[in-house]
Amino acid sequence: MGRPIVSFDLREARVSAGDAAVYAPADDEGAFARLIAQLMDDPEQRARMGRTGQERINGPLSWRNSQAALLAAYAAACPEHTAEPAGRPVRTGRRARR
Repeated sequence: MGRPIVSFDLREARVSAGDAAVYAPADDEGAFARLIAQLMDDPEQRARMGRTGQERINGPLSWRNSQAALLAAYAAACPEHTAEPAGRPVRTGRRARR
């Protein structure tokens, strides 16, 4: 969506957002609020971070780039199951329980 992110300093947030976010120390609501105010006062930084986030989502974090790695991990974890070509579900040979 092209928006900057304010997050607590969590590993997954850093991996996902990278430089598209600013990070407050864990459980420091005051720092979190100050970071929001800082971004509100800096439209250029917001725009830059928004572009960075979009580039990450359309590039290294896109489904196209993640798909092969995820399918390989599933195949390694469950070698008895066969993966279908990209874009199709993995067949398990089992019917879903209702």
